[in-house]
Formats: sequence, structure tokens, C-alpha cells
Amino acid sequence: TTNDTSENVVAEVTSGYQEFGLSSKAAGTESGLSRISPEVVFETGNTTYTAIAWLNSSYFVVAFRDVDDTNKGKAVIGVIAADGTISFGVASEFEAGSTIDISVVGLDATRFAIAYVDAGDSNNGKAIIGETDGSTAVDNFGAINVFNAAGTSGTSVARLDATHFVIAYSDTGNSSHGTAIVGLTDGDVTISSYGVENVFNAATTSYVSVGVLDSSHFVVAYNDGGNSNHGTGIVGLTDGAVTISSYGSENLFNSAITSVISLATLDPTRFVVAYKDEGASDQGTAIIGLTDGATAISSYGSESIFNAVATKYISVARTENNKFIVVYQDDGGSDYGAFRIGSTSGTVISGYDTEYEFNAAITSEIVVTALDGIHYIVGFKDEGNSNQGTVMTLAPKFYINVDLDGAGASEDGIQLTAG
Repeated sequence: TTNDTSENVVAEVTSGYQEFGLSSKAAGTESGLSRISPEVVFETGNTTYTAIAWLNSSYFVVAFRDVDDTNKGKAVIGVIAADGTISFGVASEFEAGSTIDISVVGLDATRFAIAYVDAGDSNNGKAIIGETDGSTAVDNFGAINVFNAAGTSGTSVARLDATHFVIAYSDTGNSSHGTAIVGLTDGDVTISSYGVENVFNAATTSYVSVGVLDSSHFVVAYNDGGNSNHGTGIVGLTDGAVTISSYGSENLFNSAITSVISLATLDPTRFVVAYKDEGASDQGTAIIGLTDGATAISSYGSESIFNAVATKYISVARTENNKFIVVYQDDGGSDYGAFRIGSTSGTVISGYDTEYEFNAAITSEIVVTALDGIHYIVGFKDEGNSNQGTVMTLAPKFYINVDLDGAGASEDGIQLTAG
């Protein structure tokens, strides 16, 4: 108990432990996130190229390169229990050769698509569909299917609908031009066909990230090597099948060298891009883009700094209520893993919650995905723990009114963590 009724009492319950403190947040509001599970290792060996995607509100998939097993590509299914704890099935191999530039997306509650570069096969771009048993086992993989029979890098995949996905990448077999392609599945684990590769940037392209606005529109953010390595965005339109019908005009979001780009769509016309601004001391920066509902990027808001020191390994995901979560390595000190929640209104980033450190050791290869809008999975390489692949869950804090002193509940509150 406390006799200080001038601020809200905070009670945070986080999967097996409890923390108490004070907060001046208004009751009924949401503020930040709180770790609700301890760190859980998904691979006890050295991992790289980690990618993560949700399947439903309880299950997610992690795809990664197993360095200790001849750099094979593997996937593992994780599940979150009601108390927020995480457990994993057994990792399954999807590529026997050296696997890099891995990206994964859920297609439905049991199927997922992995796009990657096969470094053991001339860096060809490949994709594969995996299926779970509805629990934590990878039940089946379909056949590996080549989407670019030439050097490929920077693969990024996003879901258009349950049977269509789009892959954006740098085609190193074609002067590293930025390219996209749509794949079609049979509703099971077979990739039935691809459309024709379609160039969205006829110049050297890197740090590619793609997101879907709706079932026929997608947006790509990238570093345009043909324009001084500036950060650039473009919207693509499909015909609802496997053809990319057209692109809008390229539109700059950062007129300086831009790297470590991550994009997430907020709604059918808005998206957020988080990136390292090499024109501003490598600070972590984010910006909101707005489309016209077709293929034009109508405008961007102002750039907004989320980490005012050097920043690496950036990943962003949409949350509920016009917010987003950005995770990153804070390279301004001990290279720890951190995240912040950003709030938006239209194209304006109105502010960020306080930075939260989720791993005090050197943290790299950081990725984040939203399970249900209020629960998030962060995956990373824990360099303080033998480079093991690790995940943890995050969830928001909410405030409710409780009359602590009999004087009316308006000034009192208890903070609860969702989960």
C-alpha cells in the first residue's frame, strides 16, 4: 500500500514476477510496453539472418540460418501460452545449402512463405511454403521454387492474401536493380507459379523492405544507389493475380544516405519507415508516408528521431491505435537491444514513449512482429549468450481507475499488463 495518492500506483505482472512503482499516467490510457516473458532461446547454436512472422494470436514462425550446422536454413514454430511464456517445437530444415537474406511471412494460421538467397547455388533467389500441424511442429515443406535464377540479395516478402505473396529484392544478376515478383500458392504447400519480374528501381538498390497495403497494393522502401543512396519509397499495383500491373512514381523520404530500412503498413493508405539516417550521425529515424489509395505516395510527414545516437538492426511493426513499435540496437553505448512505441496522427509522429532496454548484452539481428495488435514477439541474436537465437514477448500497459483513498478514483489507478 501507499499513502501517496498524488500519482497512480503501478502493478506490473510479467509472467512469474511482479514489479511495483508509481506513474502519473492518466487512468484508461495506454503507455509503452512491458516484458511479459523471460528470454527464450529458439536455437542453442550460433544463428544469423533471423526472420520472424505471426501465424495467429498464439503461434509464430522463426526462420534462420544455423551457422553451427553448415549454414543451413531452418524454421521453428513458437507458441505463447496464456501466461505469456514461450515454448518451441523442433527446428526443421528448409534449405540444405548455405542460406542468407531470409524473410518470412504468415499466409494463414498454419502456412508460411520463406524467401531467401541460396548462397550454395549461385545466390539464386528461392522461396518455399511451410505448413504446421496446427501446433509447434513444421508438418511439411513444399518444393523449393526459384523466383530469380540469378544473383539475388536483400529479399523481403509480404502477404497479399492467403494464396498470393510479393517478394522485393535487389537483382544482382541485373545490375542490382530493385525488382519485385508475385507468387501464387495452391492453397497448400506448392508454389504454383510466379508472375514476371518487374523492376521498380532501374539502379543499384539495397536495404529493401516491402509491406502490403491491401490485396492488390504494396509499398517498397529502399536505398536508391542511383540517387546518392537516398531513402526512397514506391507503390506497386497487382492485377489481383500474379502480374504487377504498374508502379507509381518513386518518392524520397530521406535526402541523405539511408540504410537499415524497415517498413510496416499502418492501414490501407499509410505506412511507417524506420531507418538509420547516415546524413544525421546514424540516428534512428522514422517517417510516415501517405498514399492516394492507388499508386501515388501523396506525402510524407516530418522525419522523427527515435534514437538520437548511432542505431543499427532496426525493425518496425504496426500496433493498435495508430501506433508502431520500433526495435533496434542502441549503438551509442553498449550495443544493447531497445525498443520504443511511436504514436501517429495522419502523417505526423506525435511522440514516443520512453526507451525500454530488453537485452542488456550486445544485441544484433533484431526483428519484431505483432501477433494480435497488443502482443509482440522480438527475435534477436544474443551476443552476450554465445550468439544464440532468442525471443521474448512484449505487451502494452494499461491504466484503470481504482479508488485508493476514498476521495474518488479520478486521481488513482492501477497499471495492468495485457496478456
